[in-house]
Amino acid sequence: MKNAPVVVMNFSGAYDLEDFDDNTDIINLDFRYVAGTAGYCSADAARVIRERISGYGPRGIHFLDSGDYHYVSKFWTDMIHTPFSLVLIDHHTDMQDARADGMLSCGGWVKAVIEENPMLKHVFVLGVPKVSAMNVDKALLQKVTFVTEQEFHDILDGVTEPASGQTIYISIDKDVLSTKDAVTNWDQGDMREADLRRFLVHQVERENVIGVDVCGEYPIVSNLFANEVHAEMDSDANMGILLAIARAKSIKQHDGGKGKIPQAALA
Repeated sequence: MKNAPVVVMNFSGAYDLEDFDDNTDIINLDFRYVAGTAGYCSADAARVIRERISGYGPRGIHFLDSGDYHYVSKFWTDMIHTPFSLVLIDHHTDMQDARADGMLSCGGWVKAVIEENPMLKHVFVLGVPKVSAMNVDKALLQKVTFVTEQEFHDILDGVTEPASGQTIYISIDKDVLSTKDAVTNWDQGDMREADLRRFLVHQVERENVIGVDVCGEYPIVSNLFANEVHAEMDSDANMGILLAIARAKSIKQHDGGKGKIPQAALA
């Protein structure tokens, strides 16, 4: 991801109270004026979104707003023109059938990528409960691998690799994190942010990561104090993700991706 941009896509206004993107090098795109985007994406909205991000390509770090807009990951991955694997870090599989006239949804975008993107080779899913994995359409399973909690820790300890030697795109929904580390508008898992950061350093430093996206911002409520508290927590999580990737890129540039990750980079 050398010289790759950081793009923030503002659909709900949640980023207005966050400060992780207070940097002139970060590209901020405002989509609040686009109708038909919350949860489900209309055809007209899809055209607008695709057009506005088309000049950036899939490389970089993309912030997608709340989990209601996770389907935007499909638009970024549709721009990958080489075989790749998707590493999904999420508390939900996002492999549901479409419910609204075939429209792309936050709950079904991964299924759409599997069925429609010829460049996709495999999907590795980290963070979903076992019962959720059991409910996935069996027709999809030939392209999907679920990583258990123990297997996730084996990855962190360097025992296994989810997608070793492959070009990968990482998609993160912060609802995989404990409520101690993030506030989202969906039910959350229990992964700690420090472990997520360790995993990102591990992957970016060792593998060919073509791009990363992040969603899972807090829901805006009528209580301004609550919004500010939640925004601060999510902003800190976003900054932690950015710093982890930046550290990993720095490590990779200095040792060619062959060395051991310093403990300081995992802090």
